[in-house]
Amino acid sequence: MSLGSLNNQVAGELPYRPKGTSSNLLDKAWDFIDYCHCETGSVLILEKFAEELGCFVVKNPEIRCTELPALEGISRMIRQFADVIDEIACVNADGVISVHEAAGIRAKWEILKRVAEEFVITAEVGKYDKQGE
Repeated sequence: MSLGSLNNQVAGELPYRPKGTSSNLLDKAWDFIDYCHCETGSVLILEKFAEELGCFVVKNPEIRCTELPALEGISRMIRQFADVIDEIACVNADGVISVHEAAGIRAKWEILKRVAEEFVITAEVGKYDKQGE
């Protein structure tokens, strides 16, 4: 750390960095992920990065203008959950779950996560508040 940057920090200012540079590894990683997404439209790099950290990415769904009651959203979640359970039961009928079968379970699970997130966000923005009015 140079004296100039230390003085800036003591004065409450951030150290000078030319545009596009960062000393923070996380900022550099984010810039790379953002660049890849802008160039390709894919979030695969972000998903792989999250996977390496033991996390997963759930994309925030679009909030659609809905006149459906909350019960419809709950019903949709339960159907998706039943699909996941059904997939697990079907592939485990022989007592073995292959890598290919696990991929099918994962696909159903990802759909369930998106449906549940859509329901929660819809509730959080108040789309279900006006049902009784």
